[in-house]
Amino acid sequence: MAHLVPALLLLVAASAPPAPADGIAVWRRPVAGAKAAPVIVAWSSLKLEERTSVDVQLGGERSFRGVSLKTILGAAAQRTPAEDTALLHFKNGMQVPVPLDDAMLARLDLFVARAVKDSTGKLAERFDNVVHERSPWMEQRAITFGTNKLVAKDPFHPALGATTTKFTPWAHVDTLTGIELVNGAAWRRTLRISEDPRVLQGLGAFEQRCQFCHGVRGAGASFGWDFVKPIPVHTWRDAESLLYHVKFRKLTGAEQGLLMPPQPDATIDEVRALWDWMKAVSANELRPYLP
Repeated sequence: MAHLVPALLLLVAASAPPAPADGIAVWRRPVAGAKAAPVIVAWSSLKLEERTSVDVQLGGERSFRGVSLKTILGAAAQRTPAEDTALLHFKNGMQVPVPLDDAMLARLDLFVARAVKDSTGKLAERFDNVVHERSPWMEQRAITFGTNKLVAKDPFHPALGATTTKFTPWAHVDTLTGIELVNGAAWRRTLRISEDPRVLQGLGAFEQRCQFCHGVRGAGASFGWDFVKPIPVHTWRDAESLLYHVKFRKLTGAEQGLLMPPQPDATIDEVRALWDWMKAVSANELRPYLP
């Protein structure tokens, strides 16, 4: 039955490798079977600064010690002009793309904190867990941190487009483990498995709502279910069932492992298109990455 969730899919996909204790890994996405060659940007090579910033995860202002994302990218010296997008990888399996033009980096103003001032005013190299409010309509995983914490001062992300939902990926990320440099157009083409307008509309919905937490065929994020492996989602959840899962929080959500933040502005037309794309991508291999 479409509303039943296979037990295997209740398991969270494996997390990304732990962040290097002494820095952040930066690498270029390899082409044609080549191996990635990560560069470790050591914390000791960076001039850390103190910054007071709003933190969208906890609300209000806090004082942090760390370094901007832009500074880490500059220190890596890996990027070529064709690589205009960074895929931020997190310990919990989330993957968040960031355009690398100067205007967007300034708009996002992302900061990688190594310490935060505690209630006594002293810098502490640990970060409190983020435990979301629990209610009959909302149940989310606690966010825990390791050697760093990505601080976003604003819920804005360019991929969210015109959605009115309160969802933002920055509210759910944890420790930054790595930065993958890609050509944005070539990276997006890997998921463009059909030129059918309806399927393309569904791909747009995936990019706007799903890509931060979910992957496809083992590619992309692994915080939530893979849409194809081990079982294609479209085979056990029809479009109407998928809409209710995306739009509303179920009273029994926690018991069933349904911990996705609801997106109440989702429409049935949008989700039907998403379902069509999920069906198409389950029947076709991803395209190769060809920048």
